[in-house]
Amino acid sequence: MDITPLLTLETIGVYLKKKDVNFEIETNNGSRFIRTNWKFEMGDGACIISLNDAQGGASRLEITCVTHNQYRSRRMEVVQILNERNRQRAFSRSMDEDGNMFLEYIAFYPIGMQLTEELFETIFGGVLVHFQDDYAFLEGIQPKVEA
Repeated sequence: MDITPLLTLETIGVYLKKKDVNFEIETNNGSRFIRTNWKFEMGDGACIISLNDAQGGASRLEITCVTHNQYRSRRMEVVQILNERNRQRAFSRSMDEDGNMFLEYIAFYPIGMQLTEELFETIFGGVLVHFQDDYAFLEGIQPKVEA
């Protein structure tokens, strides 16, 4: 008997395992999240996925990617680039006080919503493609696009 995959961290974990992604489910201040590291041509990064109940019967899905490379010495230039990209492209970009670049996807879905593997691939893949493009731009690298 097939079970309908629902929007849960466990379902997301199953999909990540199918892609051979190494990750850990961690807890911080009572909130659970998935943390994974990625290697890109331009440098390493991390991805954090959290899912929390929000008001009105919704689940708040947040996917945050962060560079391991830091851009403190280029703060003004990088903030200007990120602001420009925020206006032109999907997702939210920012820079923390250490100089790491963040790309965030935040969306609200109905609690108990079905999360197909295809939908997960579309969302997660889209976030990673945008993050990789931004990261490569900051590093001055033309990323190799995979078909």
